Amino acid sequence: MKRPKEPTGLASLLDGAFQRQVNLILATSVSGESAVHTVRVCTKKIRAYLHLLKKPLGKVRFDTTNLVFRDASRTLRTYRETEVLYETISYVEGLHDRDFTPGNAERLRLDLRLGEPQSGLDEALASIHNDVHAEREALPIATLNVKWSYIASALKRTYHRNKNAFANAVRQPNSVNLHEWRKQAKRLEYQIAILQPIWPKDIDRLKHELAQLTDTLGHIHDLSILKKRLAALDEAGSTEATKRARHLIRNHRRKLLRDVFDKGHSICAKPASEFETDLNRHWEDQKGLRAPLVPVPTKMDA
Repeated sequence: MKRPKEPTGLASLLDGAFQRQVNLILATSVSGESAVHTVRVCTKKIRAYLHLLKKPLGKVRFDTTNLVFRDASRTLRTYRETEVLYETISYVEGLHDRDFTPGNAERLRLDLRLGEPQSGLDEALASIHNDVHAEREALPIATLNVKWSYIASALKRTYHRNKNAFANAVRQPNSVNLHEWRKQAKRLEYQIAILQPIWPKDIDRLKHELAQLTDTLGHIHDLSILKKRLAALDEAGSTEATKRARHLIRNHRRKLLRDVFDKGHSICAKPASEFETDLNRHWEDQKGLRAPLVPVPTKMDA
């Protein structure tokens, strides 16, 4: 059996990754565990893949498809925020600060009304399922002419945007800049993961560093959401629980910022042009050694 030509191999690789995420979305249900989180992660991965395919897809097709998956994620934002608040209070409680007790954590959950049921989620998921299924039928990724030069150029753009977002976060580490940096770093992480079947050993270190970075940036983002909601509670009268939580969040955030800036300097050390040169060199070096281009399952895929 002949090995497929380069464009077909890359298109197949990306199509396989796309199909895996679509299958995960379509398998979600309201009764399923972490359905909202699963759908949002999958849509973000798909959008990262679409940016690799921007040139072969063409502007109109790219914009249309990207909008479908962007809107799917945004539809579930409110539902996810409730999950995030609950999880973040548990995270703060898990820091084992003697001034923040389990009683304080439970008080916050009650004050934020996190135990109240949310309506409309089943309708929202059903609508997303319909849109995603229709988009799957309309998107012929496997038949696209995907060249390595397109992939390398798209990765260079993502890396460059990540570097810029990192620089902005260092200059002004507010919640907006840090969230933007996390979005760009996540996109790079998802795109880099696609390359593991091509040169797993070379890519694994960068993927691991990006995963650590985005995980910590995620904690910073979640703490910011909780801090904002606690500020709203304070307007109605500050409680001992909110005071202790805000103090702990402020101190822990400083530590997390030191960690992410250290990781950012390591990941973003190269100029974007050198990053692209390294990608092209790896591609050429591994041409005769590559295994069949099959997507590698991620933690979310399992």
